[in-house]
Amino acid sequence: MITSKILGMKHEMILVRVYGHNSELMIDRKSEIRNMRLLHANDCGSELYASFKNGLAYQFLPGATLDLETVVDPCIYPLIARACAKMHSIKCKGKLVA
Repeated sequence: MITSKILGMKHEMILVRVYGHNSELMIDRKSEIRNMRLLHANDCGSELYASFKNGLAYQFLPGATLDLETVVDPCIYPLIARACAKMHSIKCKGKLVA
């Protein structure tokens, strides 16, 4: 009963990501935040609610993970192609988004 109540409230969920030790050596956190904001502004990603020294808080977007069956589904792959085209057509100001 509690699980179904929680699942019905997905629109209110927030994801919190805590960075691992020295992960900034592999990932440019400023670029990550800039990219999240750019994608959200173009309706291609989660809204960033907060960033802090060792992590992020951002919007949960419900969905399903694609697998070999769904990725070739004639009802699904055109949606994937459309989403990819939309994301890749975003114009960036200044330096390239890495």
